[in-house]
Amino acid sequence: RGRAFGGEPLQLAAYVHAVGDPDGEGLLRVPLCALRSGVRGLSAYALGVVRSLWLGAFVSAITLAFFLAIVAILWYGCLLVLRGVSTLGELVAFVLYAVQIGGSMGAIASHMSAFAEAIGASSRVFELIDRVPALPSLLDAPGAPTVGGS
Repeated sequence: RGRAFGGEPLQLAAYVHAVGDPDGEGLLRVPLCALRSGVRGLSAYALGVVRSLWLGAFVSAITLAFFLAIVAILWYGCLLVLRGVSTLGELVAFVLYAVQIGGSMGAIASHMSAFAEAIGASSRVFELIDRVPALPSLLDAPGAPTVGGS
């Protein structure tokens, strides 16, 4: 039952986003589906919302810092060009290099979410590997038949 309704809020959110909902009425159905799936679904929904908010804030902060750095570089570079210390071509080349490197750093920041998910999934896999089964295995029972070949 949990698996049947567990993905429903996310599927409905994608549907609401794809169809478009100017009044926002469809977004009210997403928490209702989460409530219908029980407490476990609601906590998963709440965790998903919190995770999305933190990821959005993180990526927004990185993007804002990147653009503020470009503005600072342009401001200081223009001062150097006006003083005759540097040329306009050097400033343009430096800004293009900075944008290229900054874009790569922004891509790394956006992949941090996938990296965090991979860490969480791997820890869960190791938990499953290390768990002790609740039922004894028939293969370990005394007098169990052995399989052999010729």
